[in-house]
Amino acid sequence: MSTVNGGAAVQHPEDAQPSQYFNLFWTDEWWNHLVMETNRYANVQGPPEKWLPVTVADLKAFMGLILAMGILSTGVLTDYWRTSKRLFQTQFGKVMPRDRFLMIWRYLHLADNAAPQAGNPDRLAKLRPMITHFNEVFNKNYTPYRDVSIDESMVKFKGRLAFRQYMPGKPIKWGVKVWALSESTTGYMSCFQVYTGREAGQEQGLAHRVVKDLVAPFHHTGMRVYMDNFYTGVPLLRDLSALGLGACGTVRSNRKFLPADLLPKKVQLQKHQYKTAQAGHLTFSVWLDTKAVCVLSNFHDPAQTGTVSRRSGLQEQQQIVVPLALADYQSHMMGVDLTDQMIGYYMPNHRSRKWWRRIFTHLTMVSVHNAYVVAKDSNYEFTKKNWPNFKAFEDLADELTFGVKANRDPPLNHAPRPGKEHHRLVKRRDGLSKVCIVCKAKGIKQKVTVYNCIICDLPIHVKCLQDHQQRMLRM
Repeated sequence: MSTVNGGAAVQHPEDAQPSQYFNLFWTDEWWNHLVMETNRYANVQGPPEKWLPVTVADLKAFMGLILAMGILSTGVLTDYWRTSKRLFQTQFGKVMPRDRFLMIWRYLHLADNAAPQAGNPDRLAKLRPMITHFNEVFNKNYTPYRDVSIDESMVKFKGRLAFRQYMPGKPIKWGVKVWALSESTTGYMSCFQVYTGREAGQEQGLAHRVVKDLVAPFHHTGMRVYMDNFYTGVPLLRDLSALGLGACGTVRSNRKFLPADLLPKKVQLQKHQYKTAQAGHLTFSVWLDTKAVCVLSNFHDPAQTGTVSRRSGLQEQQQIVVPLALADYQSHMMGVDLTDQMIGYYMPNHRSRKWWRRIFTHLTMVSVHNAYVVAKDSNYEFTKKNWPNFKAFEDLADELTFGVKANRDPPLNHAPRPGKEHHRLVKRRDGLSKVCIVCKAKGIKQKVTVYNCIICDLPIHVKCLQDHQQRMLRM
């Protein structure tokens, strides 16, 4: 197998801005496509008289506000335009009036509804241009380094939908399933497929087909693919070997062609013992933890070992010797989960009856995270400053809305008081309640809040923010 030459496809200068990386995925052609389809759909629907056709600048400001909504969480969409002195959220109104934002959100469209479809109707027709475009640019602008994982990602949606899935083992249990291939160390998503449910005559060997589709751009690169027991099987690993790809994953003991004498029902093992067998280039290992774990690989040496951490009865960490295939699986299987984790911090979570909007927002957040990974890989300045993911989303939202001013400004009597810094509240990401510092200073006991000041990083009640602001102005 050859060595993977991974990393960003294009190097950028050290003074490159976040939007330059975002534009690798949101190209001029894609912005123009969104403008065309949104205006087309609005004309077909017969919009109200006050509707004005959108421009690229309008959509960039709109998307900047979408990103800002993920950073500054509220319960209701229209709360971002409230002019309460306590919330200090008048910046949204300065970028775009509330009604204009809601109207763009109403008419936003990605595809022509009237376009004819050959053969069976495409359940993803509303999203097909975005799926095609993002799969292309994700793969074009960055090549993962050696280790990647394939897994399911869930896009939250609880409305009525023919291909809505239920996965009790996932943090998001109800929604649309997305098959994805992500880099193990960064969570960069290279390619994905949206699952639309069982189709007649096509679901036999579903997992085999999904893996073959996702690894198609990486044939004969020597890349190593990690997957769980839903996908792993002897025929699949043989096929991947023929394609010049390494593969490793947990495997169900009832799969065909596994060595019968090493199956959990027949082999006798003590806890944390293991046995391995090799046939050709395939290595099968079974290790007994709280239950038997079977691992199949097409590139591991059965004689090599690694370690995994387990807690003893005294809650002390112990390093347990295991087959190297199992240790590598544990280290590299979390790529898709890492993608979900990184975008989950800043995912706008407002309700929508239109299922495709959820996927649109999900893929938008994936594109921002991918841009962040490219920036970190190709720009030494970002790496040197340890540019955090939070700052990436915040800087990009600022750039997309920079220079954009709404047709009307919020009322002056509701504008935040001038000061050295702009204090506002956001919900704590960990969901924990902390004692409000203003209440504590006043001697009021047991007054907790889930809000933090974004500048001071201190817990403050909504009702106490004005007092805090005045105190900071006096300093």
